[in-house]
Amino acid sequence: MAFTTNANYHVITLSGTKTLGNLGNGITASTVHQIYCLETGVINITPMMGEAFNWSATTNSSLDIVPSHTIVSSGSFIGIKAKFFPLQNSNLI
Repeated sequence: MAFTTNANYHVITLSGTKTLGNLGNGITASTVHQIYCLETGVINITPMMGEAFNWSATTNSSLDIVPSHTIVSSGSFIGIKAKFFPLQNSNLI
């Protein structure tokens, strides 16, 4: 049985528009580094470096990327980031 203190990933729902405040700053470990598609759709992604693009994703596909901005047009997506522990052996996010 795993406890939340053993979990090493944090998931956020990507809906509407998400920016650095939600996605992370690209410097710390608690930055989104993968986008996963739960339901086929389209998401506009602006990477930390480079031009924005639309990703037409199918269910269960994923993209390894560090985004600075996302806009979900359709479908259902999540962002995966490393879980950050501000204190040793703490389960605070």
